[in-house]
Amino acid sequence: MAVVDLPTSPGPADEGWLPINFGSNQQGPLGGAETRINRLGSKWQISVQLPRMDPEVAAEWSVVLTDGLDNLVRYRIRQVGMPGGSPGSPVVDGNGQAGSTLACRGFNPGYAIRKGKFFSLISGGQRYCYRANAAARADANGEVDLPIVPALRAPPSDGDVLEFASVYIEGRLGGAEDAGHFTDVSRLARGFQFTIREMR
Repeated sequence: MAVVDLPTSPGPADEGWLPINFGSNQQGPLGGAETRINRLGSKWQISVQLPRMDPEVAAEWSVVLTDGLDNLVRYRIRQVGMPGGSPGSPVVDGNGQAGSTLACRGFNPGYAIRKGKFFSLISGGQRYCYRANAAARADANGEVDLPIVPALRAPPSDGDVLEFASVYIEGRLGGAEDAGHFTDVSRLARGFQFTIREMR
């Protein structure tokens, strides 16, 4: 399936993040304590509200969003207070990883990762979005064991690319209404809002 790149301008007026969690709480028998059951597969959804824009710019957004209804879309996310900086060329360090810690290498020595920083992992032709669950810093060899949330959804391969400077979410648009907009009396387009939910 094709992936449609959404424009990077204008930047969003608002972004909202929603974790899609597949765990559940199991009620205890006869009023007993609840048990939390965590399941793999949790992912992210982002909601984006765009500012008012000139009709020419709106036309480009309208076309790509309409195209995105039949394909996947890729969108560069904004992270206020979380600059990408100069991470180097980070990659996954080792095959067969699972769980909530990701071994990485290839960072510039001393690169700092803030708690809450989103990053993307490209594995098997699929982009996955994760978030740092604790602050971390690459050592003198450019290596770091990074706590992440959610847990890894699929085992990455050694050398899979990690995106920390420019971070993208890739997934499916929420519905046909995501491509709609209005043009007001000042000839400015408004009403562009859409959601992107990761597919896996």
